[in-house]
Amino acid sequence: MNLESEGVFKYTSYIYHLLLYYQLDNFPFPTRKLDSKGNRRSVIFWSSVFHDTYECPYTYSEFIDLFVHPSSTLLIGAPPPRITGDMRKILQLSKNYIIGDWYLYQNHIEIRMYACELCPFKLPKYVPMRLFALEYFRQMIHADLTHFCNVKKKAQLRIKN
Repeated sequence: MNLESEGVFKYTSYIYHLLLYYQLDNFPFPTRKLDSKGNRRSVIFWSSVFHDTYECPYTYSEFIDLFVHPSSTLLIGAPPPRITGDMRKILQLSKNYIIGDWYLYQNHIEIRMYACELCPFKLPKYVPMRLFALEYFRQMIHADLTHFCNVKKKAQLRIKN
């Protein structure tokens, strides 16, 4: 197999399928190794978890819960935390400067920024940093526009005599 070294995440599907092929018992989703005629199928078609089609029965949250978390557990050797230390530091910088909280529910997580009046999105049970950052900035920008936009506009106005 000849793999180019252009992008870091260019070959993630290879990693997905290798993990599925060699560690099938560690994943909780159903797989079909045989086709309707009883012939062995390619590992690519064992499950619809990885396919980006309209017929895929899995959502992004289910993909994180059913595949990414068990894969991380296999690679690290221990289950990763639902909220990482970096996320906790961002939301609670110190005891005196706390800008938000997180709520761990059975099937999802909610992140709430203080002063934000939007309803928080239900994030997957195990939140990736990229998804956390999107929700963090969404709530931070809304709080800034709601509570501080008028103050900034008044500060920008200059009164000429």
